[in-house]
Formats: sequence, C-alpha cells, structure tokens
Amino acid sequence: MLTASSYFSTTPALATRRLRRSTATVRSRNSCSSPRCVGARDDQVAGKVRAEVSRRGVLGAAAFVGITNTNAGPALAALWSSPQKAFVDNVQGALPFDKPWLAGKNKLQIAFEKALAVQDDPVALEAAWSECVAIAPNNASVLGNRGAARLRLKRYSEALEDLEKARDLEVAAFGYSSGLVLLPMGNAKGALGDWEGALNVFEEAQQDPYPGMSSLALESASLAKFQLGRSAEAIETARVALADDPDLKDMQAALAGMLWAVGDKAGAQRCCDLVGGAEILNQFLYSQQVSIGWPPRALAATDAFLNSADSGSAIGYDGLRMTYSF
Repeated sequence: MLTASSYFSTTPALATRRLRRSTATVRSRNSCSSPRCVGARDDQVAGKVRAEVSRRGVLGAAAFVGITNTNAGPALAALWSSPQKAFVDNVQGALPFDKPWLAGKNKLQIAFEKALAVQDDPVALEAAWSECVAIAPNNASVLGNRGAARLRLKRYSEALEDLEKARDLEVAAFGYSSGLVLLPMGNAKGALGDWEGALNVFEEAQQDPYPGMSSLALESASLAKFQLGRSAEAIETARVALADDPDLKDMQAALAGMLWAVGDKAGAQRCCDLVGGAEILNQFLYSQQVSIGWPPRALAATDAFLNSADSGSAIGYDGLRMTYSF
C-alpha cells in the first residue's frame, strides 16, 4: 500500500502508490453519468478521494522524497540500518562523512532540492533526477526516484531498468529491498504486461517491515491477481489487506468492482456504502483512471458496477480503451 506525507511523491494526483495515463486520453467523469451516481460533486468530496487515493499512489508509483518522518542526530550506525532510512537520509543530508562515494554530497543535495521543487512537472522532474543520477549513479534513492518519474512519463522499460538497479543496490547493502522500490517496480512490470512478474514483486514487498508497507503490498497483489483473472484469490487478498488496514479506502473501492465481477451484488453494494456511496466511488474510479492507480480490469469492473452492467471499459497502459465482460 502510510500517509501522503511519506515516501513517494507525485500528483493526481499521487499517488502517488502512482502516473499511468494522460488525462487527455481518459473518459471524462466530471459529471456523474451513471445511474448509481446522483448529485453534483463538490470540493470536499473530491478532496477526500484524492487523500485516499494518495495512500496507495504515494507508494505505488511515485518517487520517495523523504521530507518527513525522520529525527535529527541519530547514531550513524542507525542511519544505514535499512533501505528506507537510507532514502530519508540521502534527501535530508544526514549522511556519514566517512563514505568515499559521497564526495559529491553537496552537489547531490542541491540536485535533490531542484527535484523537490518540480514535483508537479513530470518532464522537469525526470530531468532533475537524471542530474542526481549523474552525480551518484549507484545511489538506490536517486535511481528509485528517477524510475518512478519515468513511470509517470509512461517510459515503462526505462523505469523498470532504474528500479531493478535500485532494488539490486538495496539488496547488496541491506540484504533486502524496500517496498518503496518494489511497489513502483511491480507497477512498471504490470504496465509492460508482465503481471505474473509484478505479482511476485508485490509479494516480495509484503516482507518489508516498514509500518504500513505490508497492507499496501497486499493491495497491489490483490489488484494484480484480479488483472490475471484470479478473482477469488484477489478478493481474499483484498480482505486480508483491509483486515490489516481498514483505512485502505481505495482497496475497499476496488473490492466493490471485484465482487460485482463475480456476481456478489450485495457485497459490492456494501463496499460501495463503506467508501461513502456511489458518488465517492465514482470519484475513486476517475482518480485511479487518470493516475497510476488500478489495472484496467479493476477499473472496468468498477465501471460495470456503477452502471449496473455486465461489462465495463477502461483505458489501458497503452492509451487504448478496452472492454471487459463479467
């Protein structure tokens, strides 16, 4: 699957757990057109949905900038005890000075600040992280950030290359890779059509002990299983994720579509009610379609539920609309 103030940063926005399709290619949902969606949207509703979507987005496909959640002055040994901590400290400058590969530290900090200033401009953001990579080509933090930025630009193969290298560097340094790298890496694999590979990565991310990471990884695994047509497993995994973190509203929203797809109309309606009703669910669908949110089959299933239909459509990673029957 943490709050929007944690590791990854993008827009929807953010998800931030994410950056997949251009709003120009997305079916407009600025008005509630489905039979289940009644009433005009307002800023409060939209803001609530953006906040919930960003929980996944923030870790699923954007870049960790680490501007919060760390304390000054910890022991140097603790600074390098985990890949997540290394991400934070690379950004904030809490770096040990006896590391020979940190000769460009000051330049790297300046480059980081430049990247943090252009979070809403995907092209400038990728260029800024590339500047960081030129300074520190074997830094997992900057490679992970550039990979996530490239994911936003739909440069999926390049994103995957960066994220795989970041993963390897973390494993070499810490013995395991963080969900902060693995979740966007799985998204990149899925965007390239390798959903089995994505599922393997999401399952690996479930082992990350960082608070909140397991439930986010379970959510991603559920969505991957549903994309693969393993609906019963997807629903079971979604329920495990929600048991672990009942506040995963975007998981609850996706579960509504999954249950509709397998014929559980009552269960789908219960999930819809739990997220706040059809209007909010429709907002989730719109936000996930224009960001790096759910895979297309989950989007289509939710579309089918909102329209009380046996089929639904969604725009895929290639920008083309596809229809799924349930």
